[in-house]
Amino acid sequence: METKTFTTLGYHELEELAREAFGIDYEYVAEEELGNDENQTYTVNEADLDSNWDWREWAEFLEGKERRWRAHMLITRLVALGKIPAGNILVEVSW
Repeated sequence: METKTFTTLGYHELEELAREAFGIDYEYVAEEELGNDENQTYTVNEADLDSNWDWREWAEFLEGKERRWRAHMLITRLVALGKIPAGNILVEVSW
């Protein structure tokens, strides 16, 4: 058994951070094809911020082109900007 600590945010908070930080209208629930009371977890380590992400894919994401791993990519960039702490992140979906 393992105990983990998570930074928790609602999907509306994530969407607002995307608007504030990047000027994009990101619809988390639609992008991830989630329903009510579904949660997703992500892990973003500080060591991974610049080494594992393709900046070309990030530019295409900002242009609205379809890319895989969109939510994880967005969360990673928000961590890089200091908007979300690195580590385990839980995005809650509830309405």
